[in-house]
Order: sequence, then C-alpha cells, then structure tokens
Amino acid sequence: IYTGEWSEGKKDGAGTYIFKASATKVAGVWKMNVLESGTFTDKYGSVYKGGFSATTTSASFVEGGEFTLCSGATTTAIASAVPVA
Repeated sequence: IYTGEWSEGKKDGAGTYIFKASATKVAGVWKMNVLESGTFTDKYGSVYKGGFSATTTSASFVEGGEFTLCSGATTTAIASAVPVA
C-alpha cells in the first residue's frame, strides 16, 4: 500500500510503501516509481536509513547507510535486496 506523492501515475516525491504480508515499510523519496533514499523498517523495528540502489521492482541498501537494530545496536549497512513493489 503506497501513500504519498504521484506524478504521471508513478510514485514521485515523498511517500511510504507498506508491505502488509511482511509488516515492513519503506518511506522516503521516490523518482518515477524508483526509491532513491529514505528508511526501511522491518516488522521487529530494525531500521535502515540511507540511500537505495533501485529499479521499479526491487531495491538494495547502499553501503554506508546506517542500520539500527531493534536492540538499539547500530552498524554500517552492507548491500541487501528488499522488494519495493
């Protein structure tokens, strides 16, 4: 479920995409249906904040982003694929 800005029928601008099946969400800046930067939150409350390397159907964390685990521990992110559509 996407809520946010649209342009020409595509996600474009600030928005949030919630994955009901996995209870995860991504929120950030989209450009023509592609997530560029923002946050990814998993169902346990762990959060990645930073850039994404993305297409219209998937995204990867950009190395160097910040990952905060639900325990409060933090680490620098390594690349990992997450679906966004």
